[in-house]
Amino acid sequence: MAYSTFPSTTIESGKPGTTDLWTKTSDNFVNHESRITSLEGGSSVTYWPLEFHVAGFYGVQDELDFKRVPFDITLLAGRLLIKNAGSGSSTTIDMEYKRGAGAWTTIFTTKPSVTSASGDYAVSTNGVLGVTALQSGDLLRLNIDTKQDGSPEGLQAILEFSKT
Repeated sequence: MAYSTFPSTTIESGKPGTTDLWTKTSDNFVNHESRITSLEGGSSVTYWPLEFHVAGFYGVQDELDFKRVPFDITLLAGRLLIKNAGSGSSTTIDMEYKRGAGAWTTIFTTKPSVTSASGDYAVSTNGVLGVTALQSGDLLRLNIDTKQDGSPEGLQAILEFSKT
């Protein structure tokens, strides 16, 4: 349905409201609301990924950062970005989810990792998701399973998703 314009004669001061006027008003409102809905939650919407940040030097540790899933989502990819590389070895992360009173469970079958040889600002390409469907209210946490040798600094874990 297209937006309908109002002829000035229909909305002149002192003229009574007519069925035609109220029908056009209602139709325009429905059109407006359907356009908003398609922009806010339609399949054309691209959401900013869920990001987990670790600033500064880091080590092997569980639950460095955590987030609550805001609505039902389908995970599309999980990546690791290393800011400043260390002097050897690799950094491997894990992201786990927890639903209600359940146990923490990894979302990966192959965890993202980056070797120090990849250099600064390197992004993993090896993460393989084993879990893709998460529900509103699920918790996600970031763990670092291994770290590069030396003094690697700063990392970002990224989960790309679509709203289900």
